[in-house]
Amino acid sequence: MLASPRRQETGGRRQEKPEGCASVLLPAHQSRMTQLTLYTRPGCHLCDDLKETLLRVRRRQAFEFREVDVSRDPALERRYGQDIPVLLMAMGDNSLRLAGRIADGVVLHTFMSDTAVARSVRLVREAAERAGRDPAQVRIWSVM
Repeated sequence: MLASPRRQETGGRRQEKPEGCASVLLPAHQSRMTQLTLYTRPGCHLCDDLKETLLRVRRRQAFEFREVDVSRDPALERRYGQDIPVLLMAMGDNSLRLAGRIADGVVLHTFMSDTAVARSVRLVREAAERAGRDPAQVRIWSVM
């Protein structure tokens, strides 16, 4: 399961984004609407659980939601097969460490300072190493 934000600026420039991520659109008046894409497949109970959670959260916090069935897209099927990456959105120390231990990638909270981003990356990498994982294999995104 993959649920991850990315950013796109309207009105001209477009920022490079990791492939397979959703967009956060910045309209001319600078308001923000997060868009989340959930990559899933039939029979993925963890994906179903995440979808249910995301839809509950959406009742309290507005965001665009899109679901993509990997098994219906030949390119995604080739890329992920049965191993759809798990990304965790993290902000606090505990969630950053959890991401390092279990996730394929982590999406950091928006608008973090350079110092906070560096500290967050360090916490994720240290947790991955303590868990016996290669810290470089945990992808980290920061939306600015």
